[in-house]
Amino acid sequence: MAVVPESGRVSLEDEMEVREMAVVPESGRVRLEDEVEVREMAVVQESGRVRLEDEVEVREMAVVPESGRVRLEDEVDVREMAVVQESGRVRLEDEVDVREMAVVPESGRVRLEDEVDVREMAVVQESGRVRLEDEVDVREMAVVQESGRVRLEDEVEVTDMAVVQESGRVRLEDEVDVREMAVVQESGRVRLEDEVDVREMAVVQESGRVRLEDEVDVREMAVVQESGRVRLEDEVEVTDMAVVQESGRVRLEDEVDVREMAVVPESGRVRLEDEVDVREMAVVQESGRVRLEDEVDVREMAVVQESGRVRLEDEVDVREMAVVPESGRVRLEDEVDVREMAVVQESGRVRLEDEVEVTDMAVVQESGRVRLEDEVDVREMAVVQESGRVRLEDEVDVREMAVVQESGRVRLEDEVDVREMAVVPESGRVRLEDEVDVREMAVVQESGRVRLEDEVDVREMAVVPESGRVRLEDEVDVREMAVVQESGRVRLEDEVDVREMAVVQESGRVRLEDEVDVREMAVVPESGRVRLEDEVDVREMAVVPESGRVRLEDEVDVREMAVVQESGRVRLEDEVDVREMAVVPESGRVRLEDEVDVREMAVVPESGRVRLEDEVDVREMAVVQESGRVRLEDEVDVREMAEVPESGRVRLEDEVDVREMAVVPESGRVRLEDEVDVREMAVVQESGRVRLEDEVDVREMAVVPESGRVRLEDEVDVREMAVVPESGRVRLEDEVDVREMAVVQESGRVRLEDEVDVREMAVVPESGRVRLEDEVDVREMAVVPESGRVRLEDEVDVREMAVVPESGRVRLEDEVDVKEMAVVQESGRVRLEDEVDVREMAVVQESGRVRLEDEVDVREMAVVPESGRVRLEDEVDVREMAVVPESGRVRLEDEVDVREMAVVPESGRVRLEDEVDVREMAVVQESGRVRLEDEVDVREMAVVPESGRVRLEDEVDVREMAVVPESGRVRLEDEVDVRWL
Repeated sequence: MAVVPESGRVSLEDEMEVREMAVVPESGRVRLEDEVEVREMAVVQESGRVRLEDEVEVREMAVVPESGRVRLEDEVDVREMAVVQESGRVRLEDEVDVREMAVVPESGRVRLEDEVDVREMAVVQESGRVRLEDEVDVREMAVVQESGRVRLEDEVEVTDMAVVQESGRVRLEDEVDVREMAVVQESGRVRLEDEVDVREMAVVQESGRVRLEDEVDVREMAVVQESGRVRLEDEVEVTDMAVVQESGRVRLEDEVDVREMAVVPESGRVRLEDEVDVREMAVVQESGRVRLEDEVDVREMAVVQESGRVRLEDEVDVREMAVVPESGRVRLEDEVDVREMAVVQESGRVRLEDEVEVTDMAVVQESGRVRLEDEVDVREMAVVQESGRVRLEDEVDVREMAVVQESGRVRLEDEVDVREMAVVPESGRVRLEDEVDVREMAVVQESGRVRLEDEVDVREMAVVPESGRVRLEDEVDVREMAVVQESGRVRLEDEVDVREMAVVQESGRVRLEDEVDVREMAVVPESGRVRLEDEVDVREMAVVPESGRVRLEDEVDVREMAVVQESGRVRLEDEVDVREMAVVPESGRVRLEDEVDVREMAVVPESGRVRLEDEVDVREMAVVQESGRVRLEDEVDVREMAEVPESGRVRLEDEVDVREMAVVPESGRVRLEDEVDVREMAVVQESGRVRLEDEVDVREMAVVPESGRVRLEDEVDVREMAVVPESGRVRLEDEVDVREMAVVQESGRVRLEDEVDVREMAVVPESGRVRLEDEVDVREMAVVPESGRVRLEDEVDVREMAVVPESGRVRLEDEVDVKEMAVVQESGRVRLEDEVDVREMAVVQESGRVRLEDEVDVREMAVVPESGRVRLEDEVDVREMAVVPESGRVRLEDEVDVREMAVVPESGRVRLEDEVDVREMAVVQESGRVRLEDEVDVREMAVVPESGRVRLEDEVDVREMAVVPESGRVRLEDEVDVRWL
């Protein structure tokens, strides 16, 4: 992005997540108007306080110039905190995104104890108390005693808002994730207790009460006293809405995540208790139509007064729910993404208790009971009574489903997460064609079996009318499970996404114990055992053709399994993340066709064995004995690939998460050890085989010994790439997470052009080794043969960079997660042009300037060619840091996204210790301009040498702040993504 020195306008033009904003030259206000995640804030010139008021992910904070210290030690996104000069202590102890809190100097104490994203809370000095108890993303709020303005100052996701004292209007204009709420001066209490993103709630002054209790994502709502219009304008997750006092209509038009809800002043009560993503609901008194038009997570819906059906057509995640006008109560208590639930009028009780994304469950009126208790991602479930209707009532991730008795067409129109499908009246097939997250499935008319074969996130399940009970108790994504009628028991106990498992009766035992997403493994009918030990996303496995029970015990994403007795086919029907697969008894091929997260793998009965050891997301693999083709067809995280015995081509066609990579033709070993998103590594000695053993997202790949082309086409996260034996070019063309890259044989140039998550790296043919050990997304790093060493040790998202001994240019062009950059030997410029997660920046050789221009998540920094070392050890996204040749040291130790910081050439020290999201920044020696151009998470900002203004114009996650002109310190105190410098 760029900044104008006079008018102080900052235009941020990235392609994925970061956006732009502008600042007022006089009063030094910084207004951030982006469309997705980051928001902006302003800074006070005198007291040197930096106040960041954004709405979703990053927030800000300031410190007292003398004593006030701000230390940020989070594990996932970025956290930060500040301390009051005299008494008010602010302690921030979060684990994932950013948390923060503040205390009133006299009585008002604010304690923030969240575990994931950021939570925060505050208390009004006299009466107006605003308590925010969430666990993940944003939370915080404040209320003005007189004019009834509600200002929300949290540190991660939710941000600010205001309330009109008279007409009781609550307008929320944030830019990223959560939005806010307001409180009525007299009785109306507004309590926000979400766990991940931002949640909130408001109350109508007289009767209409709006209570929002989510934990992560959704937020906000308000009611106008007279005309009852509620306008929510945020940029990322929740957006806008309005309520009509008479007909009780609640219209929510936001752009990203969750949006709103309203309640009818007399009877219609709408209670939203989720923790992460969407929340919403409303009831119309007569016609009961509720239209929700947001862009990311939750959207529209309507309710019919008579039959009490609630149809939600949103654009991002899924939301929906319905309530029975008489007894049917709809209570939504999730913690992250969507939560929803409904109750059957007579017997069928539907209890939804999830913590993160969606959760829910339904029960068959007579026998088939479907219980879903997850905490994060998918939820849902339905049972076909007679005509085979499939009803999915979750709030965040998957949704939908219904079957037409005759033509059986089911159309789902959401925009982000779950989408639609159709069913054939005879064979009862349900086809889901959506664009983001959940896919659909079909249901059998007679036996009342519900099979969900989607491609990304949530899936489905069914129960046997007599004995077969299906109980799903996960905490994140969706979990599901089933039981074998006679002996084969399938127990699924995961904590996040969905897991499942099965055990082989005789010898081939498949035990899946993962912690995050789904893991799995398969066994060769005779001896071949497949053990998958990952920690985050997908795991999988298969069982012996005879009794072959598959037990999957992971904690996050999906697990499921099934085995065919004769043909040795393994069918996996889980509800959230991992899906199906099959194995050939002879050639030992394992084909995995799932719709969300985990994928497959296979083993060659004789020699070609494919072992997948990741921790979160990708896994898969298979080898063809003759033609050496490896086809991976999963739908969410890892996908396919193939390898030609001669040319050694690896083609990966997945749609979601990880994808792949290639190796140097001679010795070049690529080791990727991350825990969440992409990791990979492998070395081709002769035949050019690339073995990828990561823990989360990225998966396999292959290299062609001669032409060395690697094509990865998956459906979720990582995708393709290729390598040229001479010029060493690696092209990765995927659609979601990781993308392309290339490597130069001579000068050791590594060019990574991916689109989403992990991306590449390169190694110098002689000494330069590139080792990537991250835990979530992709991390990488490289070393200069002589002096300039760049080491990147993160665990999740962004990764790496490399330097050419002479000109040392590193170009990273991905679209989602990590991106690359390069460094100029003389002027020391590092340009990072990625689209989603990490971005780039450059450094000046003399004054030790670090310029970060990334687009999504991690941001970068550089080091002085002589002593300045840059070490990045995060766990999720990308973290990095740089050091000033003389004194100013910048150490970044985060665990998830990227954090970083910069130092003033003389005294100003910038220390950033977060774990997930925040990124870096730099300061100009003379004009004091700080330019941050990333694409996803952290963004840019600038400072005026006199007035010390800091303008942040990003589009997604980080926001900005300013610095005091005297001591030349630039402190960024936001709550989620990046802040500070």
